[in-house]
Amino acid sequence: MEGANYASYFVGDANKKLYSVGRGDYGGLGITLDQPETEFCVSTPHRVPLVYDIDTQGDISEPTQNCIVEAKIDEDEQPEIEQVAAGDSHVIVITKQGDVYSWGFGENGQCGQNKRDSSDKDADITLPQKMNLTMKKVTYKVMYASGGAQHSAFIINSTDSSEYSSGDDQSADLLSSGMDELD
Repeated sequence: MEGANYASYFVGDANKKLYSVGRGDYGGLGITLDQPETEFCVSTPHRVPLVYDIDTQGDISEPTQNCIVEAKIDEDEQPEIEQVAAGDSHVIVITKQGDVYSWGFGENGQCGQNKRDSSDKDADITLPQKMNLTMKKVTYKVMYASGGAQHSAFIINSTDSSEYSSGDDQSADLLSSGMDELD
């Protein structure tokens, strides 16, 4: 279980089913196609599949509302979840397989998806996306993630023993270097 700025996330059923509940500004709940209205809330838990083909949903009349049809989730494709970390309005999930997914508020790059934009809407990620953490000539595994207000930090087991972070690199909260070192 993990809590964030007015939202909660929890895992059930053999660590393969992730749920979110609460306020979902900036796509922080991970269940909408488009950025929801400010103070968008859900009062009952909703499934947040990490692997999901939104194209199988047909016509979605309310893209700023819950767009996940639980019956259409391919449960065999869902990875086992190792850790959930939540910042104020963004979420990071590490799977047992070593993949990292993120979504939510991304204006300062805190989702680690190389999306930084002065427009909130352009940088926000409303459904979970797998992070591309390929580093040049370095083998790694993300061991731990932490989310803050406008940053994320990762402990990575790598051949160069570095620590990496993403987000507002003007902040003293960051570790040694920004996600710029990651391709």
